[in-house]
Amino acid sequence: MKRFLVLTMSLVIGCVALAQSPGQGSPNSNSNAPTTDMPKGMAPTPGQQKSDAPAPLPSDKSSAPAATQQPSSTIFDATQSPQPTTEVLPEGKSSGSADPLLEPKELPAKPMSLIGGIATRVDPIRNRVELQPFGGGKKVPVRFDERSHVYRDGRETTVMGIHKGDRVYVDTMLLDGQIFAKNLRVATKSEAAESRGQVTSALGDQITMLDNLTGQTVRFQVTPRTAIQRRGETSTATDLKPGTLLDVMFAPGQKGGIAQQVSVLAVPGESFIFAGRVTHLDVSQGRVAIDNESDEKNYTVYFDPASVEDREHLTLGSQVTARATFDGRNYHAQQLTLMSGASAQQ
Repeated sequence: MKRFLVLTMSLVIGCVALAQSPGQGSPNSNSNAPTTDMPKGMAPTPGQQKSDAPAPLPSDKSSAPAATQQPSSTIFDATQSPQPTTEVLPEGKSSGSADPLLEPKELPAKPMSLIGGIATRVDPIRNRVELQPFGGGKKVPVRFDERSHVYRDGRETTVMGIHKGDRVYVDTMLLDGQIFAKNLRVATKSEAAESRGQVTSALGDQITMLDNLTGQTVRFQVTPRTAIQRRGETSTATDLKPGTLLDVMFAPGQKGGIAQQVSVLAVPGESFIFAGRVTHLDVSQGRVAIDNESDEKNYTVYFDPASVEDREHLTLGSQVTARATFDGRNYHAQQLTLMSGASAQQ
């Protein structure tokens, strides 16, 4: 009887448990899951055991975050970050210059003048060079800028290549009322100094000569080491008498002292023959300038207009020959002859 009652009670309890357990289609496999009577979205109380089944989705799907979404602080959006760029500025002297207001304009086409002298002051800050011209005179301020070219012994350099005391040759133009340098050439390699003129005094080995270019008196000494030549042949100091025309070479940087080489160009009483083109003519004064072809130099010759045959054809550009004698000052022609076309070509 007792065994029957125990079996009966077990069957009853089992039936009650089956009635309360969820079916196979129920999403909740845990007895702690909320029942169908609970409101949607209600979570279990803190004291209850968490179920392994996923919680039901909220009715508003737009408010639920995506399963793979991460915190916004850790997300790097490459499309929104600025990319580094490189801007290439145009070169100078163009319409697209970075600063056309400060860029100097191209130099105008103006006639140039050559100025040579000693640099007495160099100001690289204000772009100024002050020159003491050769032969004396007032000092000349010369302006330059980045358009100017500076050369030192033939190599292009900067203004730092110009030093105080250098010999400078400048191609200048007048720009905005000031002397502007287009090219500045610094010469440090000295060449032999040359003087050409007429002897005014000869006392032993001391010679005094009047320079044709500067009009100044040049004094020099002739030593046994001085090479003296006359018409390509070796000569002596006896030819260096007053009235003689000389071409003298001195040591570099000097114009005087001991002469290194003396060329006798003409001795008073000596005869010469000139042949070439007429570059200047003054019939009233009986004076003609001939561009001599033998040495490519120009000589002024005096002649008697009445002694010239076919004088009406004597004009500028005519080809002539003149046999003249040097009197110590000038050349006087005993005969002046016009050459025909065939003779001129020969």
